[in-house]
Amino acid sequence: MIVAVALWASNPVAAQSADTSHYNFVYRKWNNETGLPQNTVYDMVRDSAGYLWGATEEGLFRFDGSMFSLVDQTTRKDLLSHTFYDLLPVGRELWASGRNNIVRINNRVEKIWDLGEKVSGGWIKCIEKDDRNRVWIGTSTGRVFYIENDSIHTLSKWTEGTGGSIEAMVYTGNTMVIGTSKGLYRVTGVDATPSPIPQFNGIPVTVVIAGEGRSLWVGTANRGLYRFDHDTLHYTTASGLSQNIINSLFFDSRKRLWIGYQSAGYQLLEKGEFIRPVQPETEHDGIRSILVTGDELVWMGTNSSGLVQMRPGLIRPSANFTGLTGKIMLAVYQDSSGEIWTGTAGRGVTRIVNGKATEYTSANGLSGNLVLSVTGRGKYIYVGTTGGIDRFNRITGRFDKHYTEADGLQNNSILCLLTDSQGRIWI
Repeated sequence: MIVAVALWASNPVAAQSADTSHYNFVYRKWNNETGLPQNTVYDMVRDSAGYLWGATEEGLFRFDGSMFSLVDQTTRKDLLSHTFYDLLPVGRELWASGRNNIVRINNRVEKIWDLGEKVSGGWIKCIEKDDRNRVWIGTSTGRVFYIENDSIHTLSKWTEGTGGSIEAMVYTGNTMVIGTSKGLYRVTGVDATPSPIPQFNGIPVTVVIAGEGRSLWVGTANRGLYRFDHDTLHYTTASGLSQNIINSLFFDSRKRLWIGYQSAGYQLLEKGEFIRPVQPETEHDGIRSILVTGDELVWMGTNSSGLVQMRPGLIRPSANFTGLTGKIMLAVYQDSSGEIWTGTAGRGVTRIVNGKATEYTSANGLSGNLVLSVTGRGKYIYVGTTGGIDRFNRITGRFDKHYTEADGLQNNSILCLLTDSQGRIWI
């Protein structure tokens, strides 16, 4: 039975008015000008060593948070193509599907399978592993293969074109669930006969993932979103979806469903409510892939904006410290102990410890009341003013040294200060 969810139909804005205050994200983005091989990222996974891998039409990339390493026909001459669409971690190995080849990586490219003849006239769409670590392969021509003991086999009872193009596969409950352009199918083994799931006959499936328990989440090309369990729940734009064309899904450890659309960014389904956070980097882009990692980072592979990283950012007003009232803040610094220092325009610097604010100006040791920068190192805080640098001793609670041109500064007006990872202070 299919239940059309119209929970918000009588009030179409209800889903959009859900509380989004706890979905404030800090965004970072990488594209082909900052190391990414290509701006469309089709899939992403994290390997056993913690590296992020991505699939593009210009090769695979491995990202350590700072630098990209590439696997393409430039770095591996024996690759049959540098176009990749799907990734699959299997233990310490990483499997990748190219247009007409499968690549296995274990610290390095370990083996390449050529499926050119088998997928003639089409390409490989998706890969998935079963409980015996056999890797299943779905193609755009509607054929299904699997690799066992390094040999390629044909799924004997899957007739070519049975369900149209193979769009997605997920192994759950000892069953391979195969989403196609014509519906959803169950296959209980490599020698078993495929069984269509009647509720999805004729529905163009784009993505299938496992949800809570034995449930499945199914995204479609024009019918919105389904939750398939004992009953089938159906969500559309009338229920709160931003769009009925679903590109990607991810069910995270907090039981939130992340939904990537063809051209409307992303949305979440949490505790029965659709939530659409502010998303300046992705609002009108397509989301090809979503990955939420254990460190609360959210990664999105987009259609044209490259790789987007989202980190939760807690934004809240500070306490109403009387020492800050009416001041124009020009610099803020927090040291390792949690102390906060604020530099101001003409009213010196303020030190905040355990909620108590103490003001320092030229009247009690500061060389100038215009403070543009603050940094710290060890027990010392360095305050940059228009009269040089003042060093504050956190132990004694006093300014104990003053640096000027006489001490080697090129100019007494200090615009910025930075302490690097080696403890050097840059001026």
